[in-house]
Amino acid sequence: MVRKARPQAREAARKPAGPGHQPLIDKTERQTISNNKKRVMHMKQQISIDTPFIRLCDLLKYSGAAETGGQAKLVIQSGEVLVNGEVCTMRGKKLYHGDVAAYGGAEYEVCAPSSGSPAPEDPDTAAQPNTPHAGT
Repeated sequence: MVRKARPQAREAARKPAGPGHQPLIDKTERQTISNNKKRVMHMKQQISIDTPFIRLCDLLKYSGAAETGGQAKLVIQSGEVLVNGEVCTMRGKKLYHGDVAAYGGAEYEVCAPSSGSPAPEDPDTAAQPNTPHAGT
């Protein structure tokens, strides 16, 4: 059985200790913590993909912003995600290299692989060699 605290004890816990009461954090420390939170809130991560595009829900899962596809779907459809500065509620939105998605105070920029190797070419648009066919 859980016992509830007496009303006098709850009121005493809310009141400061007395005239010599010192706050746990002074004003300058509070400002420093606030400034650090602002810096963290504007993090920009580069997400490198080796495909031409990535869908928005997959980007949130891949970056770790959403743990599951269901969570990604909910935050996208509730309007909490920005794509290139605009609210986007389409979870299947294709993001290409250079697009930026923002959620939870962090920004995720889609970029090409950084290993120096070019992104794989689309087989439909790849240059075809000008050699005659063997059967002609």
